[in-house]
Amino acid sequence: MFDPTIFDNLKVVLEGCLYDQDADGEAAVTRREDLLDLAGMGRTFRMEMRLPDSPVSAVIQLSAALPDFAAELRGIRLAGMKPGAALEIAYRMPESPADARTDAASELLAKLWGDEDAELLQERTQRSSGGSETSRTFRFIVRFRQKMDESHLEELGPLAEHLIASLKAVEEVWHSPK
Repeated sequence: MFDPTIFDNLKVVLEGCLYDQDADGEAAVTRREDLLDLAGMGRTFRMEMRLPDSPVSAVIQLSAALPDFAAELRGIRLAGMKPGAALEIAYRMPESPADARTDAASELLAKLWGDEDAELLQERTQRSSGGSETSRTFRFIVRFRQKMDESHLEELGPLAEHLIASLKAVEEVWHSPK
């Protein structure tokens, strides 16, 4: 018999909440990944959400590593470590060099998520595709400081709703004048 881990339980509930948002037409699930890292003995689950006809997306990621599984299944714990899963949300949008919308979106997301419970990161990347075409991408990452466990299951529904609401708010900023 299979005994689900904290990661498995969180993943199933989170996945269900996000597919509910998709079924309700709030946002579309555009990518789903369920990864097993055999070298590091870790697991990662990702789902990408996007509003219709929008260049802005959000990827929510749940991950757990060997120390989490060892602590949960065998009681082998590092000092001060509780088993659980790390949660991260990354918003991605195209960016042009003189585009103030990404700064406005960054300010908005910082306000929506706060920095008490999460670490907020920004990342800008630039890619050249053969010719003179260069695409620039802006990512805003919300990395929650506390690991999640089964005591957080009830929070996943509101988290999924907040994710979609924040995606809609960023979309409004994106469509505002530059």
